Amino acid sequence: MARTDRLDAQVLAHFVEAVRQPIRPLWDANTQALGAVLVRRWQVMGILVAEKNRLRRATPEVRPSIEAHIGWLEQ
Repeated sequence: MARTDRLDAQVLAHFVEAVRQPIRPLWDANTQALGAVLVRRWQVMGILVAEKNRLRRATPEVRPSIEAHIGWLEQ
């Protein structure tokens, strides 16, 4: 079956009608700021987990550096 722009448009229009999503308001400035802080916290927690995993396999030469970084992250 040959696809055309018109057929594609009809399929998309049908999908939009069938799966109509409610319109949600945008977050206010405070909610956006809180979201950004939470995302950053999750990122830092991921780094902390990675450093703790790295510490388990670290050689004695790099252990102090990793331990210092873990200490800094946990502040």
